[in-house]
Parts: sequence; C-alpha cells; structure tokens
Amino acid sequence: MEIRQLQCFVAVAEELHFRRAAVRLAISQPALSASLAALEADLGFALFFRTTRQVSLTQAGAVFLKDVRQILRNLDAAKRQARDIAHSAVPAIRIGGVDEAIVTLVPTLMARFRQDYPDIHLQVHEVSSSGRNLQALEAHRADIVFIRENVDSDHIECRLLYRQPVMAALPESARSVTASPHLTISDAPASSGQGDNTDWKERIADDIAHVTPDDLAAWPLIGFPRHARPLLHDLVMGSLAHITATPAVTCEVIDKSTMLQLVRQGVGVALVPRWAQAIAPEGVRFVPYGDPVLELPLYIAWRKRDYSPQLGHFVSLACALCDAQGGNGKDM
Repeated sequence: MEIRQLQCFVAVAEELHFRRAAVRLAISQPALSASLAALEADLGFALFFRTTRQVSLTQAGAVFLKDVRQILRNLDAAKRQARDIAHSAVPAIRIGGVDEAIVTLVPTLMARFRQDYPDIHLQVHEVSSSGRNLQALEAHRADIVFIRENVDSDHIECRLLYRQPVMAALPESARSVTASPHLTISDAPASSGQGDNTDWKERIADDIAHVTPDDLAAWPLIGFPRHARPLLHDLVMGSLAHITATPAVTCEVIDKSTMLQLVRQGVGVALVPRWAQAIAPEGVRFVPYGDPVLELPLYIAWRKRDYSPQLGHFVSLACALCDAQGGNGKDM
C-alpha cells in the first residue's frame, strides 16, 4: 500500500468521478483506475460501486475514507514539523533533569524564556537518574538535560552550573540536652544495626553545626537505592568507606520529600543536597555533612549538532540565573 494510492482513493471518494479526480491529481484516468485496482486488491474488498453513469462508496469504503483522511493529515503535519526543525524554527524544547533542577531552576527559566520566545513549547520531564537523562539526550528524546556528572563526548556539550554542599537532615531534638550542652552524636554509642536505638534523637546537641562520617555511624540512616540514584548512593556510601563502624540503613527511598518526612518522624537521618531545605517539613533541621564537606555538582548538557539560537538562549538564561544566585562553580 502506497501513499499515492491513498491520495487517489480520497480524490475519487470526494469527486465521485474518475475523470475529475484524475484532473485534480494531474494524472491520466487509466493510471488512476490502475492505482485504485491495486489498492482494492491489496485490501481484499471493494471500495466503490461503479456503473457507467456513477461512482459511489461501498460501506467499507466510507469507513476506510475516514481513517485514510486522518492518516494523510497526520502525514502532512509530520512533514511540516520536520521541515520546521530542519530550518531551525524550533517548535519545542524538551527539557529533562534531576529533581533539583526541575524544582529550583526550570520554573524560573521557563517564565523568562517565554518572554522572548512565547511560541516555543517547553516540555519538562523529571528523571531521577543522571544516566537516564543522558540516555534521553543521546536518543533525541530530550534537547536539554540537567545532570550531576560531566560528559566528555564529541556529540554532547556540557557546562557546570554550580556545586552545592550535602547536608545532614536531622529531626528536631526530642528534648534539650542540659547535662552536656555540647554533646554531639559522636558521643553516642555506635549502632550495629541491632538492639534498642530509640533514644538516638535525644543525644544530639541543639547547637550541632557539622556532622562527620564518624558522627553518622551512631545514627540510623535513610539511604538512596543505587538503581535509582547511583551518584547520591555512591557519594554517601563512599564517604563512610574509611570508618570502622557504619550506620544501620533502616530503609531506602527515592523521593526526597518522602525521605524528609521519615526524618521528621524520627526514622533516621538522611543526607541530601542543600536545596532540599526548600521542600522540608517542619521538624527537620539541616547541618553540613562530610570531612571535608561533600559537594554535589549540577551540569547542563545538550547535543552539539542540534544547537539553535533558541536552545542557546535557554542555556544562557540558565547560566545567568545560576551566576546571579552564586553559582558558576561556587556554592549555591
């Protein structure tokens, strides 16, 4: 079945006259008749009733006409869209990224971008893994992605936006520690993952300003599953590699808002990027983590071959926004 055969069918169905349909298509009447005969042979049923005086659609032909018209409309739309892209008239920019970018950067970027390009549609897809975001970019399912790792590729351009510290999210103390006002979690006994650990919240000082890996060993830990957030998982577990005692991982969750609710309920402590303070519920406090303090980078990446003025404008806006907020490789 060929597109030209479908076009011949629609022309005859609308004209109900072979000669007029042939003139409309700028082909000979015998060629038109042969095209329809081949189409009917391929389908296995007749599309028209034919007499010496008139042509009319069969019931099957009427049903087929409706669907063929939609197929041809879709084909025309696809051709126009592809032609626009080929001529750099970008109709849409597909944005992917980790949750930090989607929550803290993309809404502002979209508002500012639309002031200059109101006719360009922006599509946003949040994906937790930087690896999956990069795969979407390479497979042309995304045009710009925000990721955690730098990319060294002949096809992908990547630019650092900023780095920000990792914070320990702690539940508010169940009571003030008056006997030892400077008691920190490093004074608590190390947890082996077994036995009673119900009073660990009460052993943290209200004024604690920094958490080290050795401190963390005394706390139950809410972690990230490696399959969903490999970079955060490896960063956290790597920071604990050199200490003797390790914290008991009470559970693993993907979503940071869920993780912070678990912290609030006293299930354990969590390690999160600093931006997570913006979505934290009451009853959770944050202090820097690591010795030295761990940092997480955020990069913006795009395909070099598909660079356009509109895409470049979006990248420039992202860099300018991060610079204004203290980014460009600095803490944010």
